Amino acid sequence: MKLQTFESRVQTVQRTYASIPQKTASLQAKMDKVVDKWESIWNMSHIYIERMKCVEIVLSSIEETRTYVSQVEMKLSSYDTLPIDDEGLRRVNKFLSFKPFTLLLIST
Repeated sequence: MKLQTFESRVQTVQRTYASIPQKTASLQAKMDKVVDKWESIWNMSHIYIERMKCVEIVLSSIEETRTYVSQVEMKLSSYDTLPIDDEGLRRVNKFLSFKPFTLLLIST
């Protein structure tokens, strides 16, 4: 069941409680507990939704990264041997168009 279906039930309970002329301390405590539980459930469901959105973003990024790595691997496999000199490595780097390697080569 969806959480929204329970919202109308909680609102009905709140309206019913509000219409009771003489409220006891026990009844007030029970009503407070219902409202607190409902708010807790509602908040946790929103946290869960946000976490699922984050998981979706991470999984999407992982898939994009996997695809990119596969493309780089295929490009690298086209070389019989990789050059060992800086200029040759820069050409390979340019061919791969992989920015982290560029930063690595510049810093060394």
